[in-house]
Amino acid sequence: MQPLMDKSPESCVDDIQRNFGYVIESTRHAVPLLRRSRGGACIINFTTIEAHRAAGGFAVYAGAKAATTNFSKAMALELGPEGMRVNVIAPDTTDSPGNRKALPADVLEMNADVPPEWWMKAFEMYIPLGVPPSTDDLANAVLFLTSDLARSITGQVLHVDGGTGAAPGMMSWPDDGGITLSVPAGKP
Repeated sequence: MQPLMDKSPESCVDDIQRNFGYVIESTRHAVPLLRRSRGGACIINFTTIEAHRAAGGFAVYAGAKAATTNFSKAMALELGPEGMRVNVIAPDTTDSPGNRKALPADVLEMNADVPPEWWMKAFEMYIPLGVPPSTDDLANAVLFLTSDLARSITGQVLHVDGGTGAAPGMMSWPDDGGITLSVPAGKP
């Protein structure tokens, strides 16, 4: 997490390459191989919920992921006549050490002693289904999109996010009886 004006131009280029450039390169390598298959070929790219909502401190990342989404939709149009499908999976957060390490240093330091059960409470508030998607959930989305069950699905984004994309920024505060954008009265 770093505001755009604090990022070096080189860092921006690296973010764009890592989050969009490799998708282009992978597609250019995959399509000739897929053309040799006997139909039913599909490409699944990964983006993020940040491609579909504002993300302060993640502007370059979010922009590159949005580019991945639109690129995938354009490729679905280009490759559809050849029987190839292109879709995108857009997860939100997952409960992983890597995601926690992506937090800014001051936030990491402030939360260094937070017990794992408190992280789960935060997920319950932030994610309508109450738990973050697991790697199995993401794998199941891939299996679905590569199966015959999805043979007529192309150019689409499948949000595997526990419902966070339905109402970004909304929170289910404990003991409040509702979901709200702001902190309920009397809450810290």
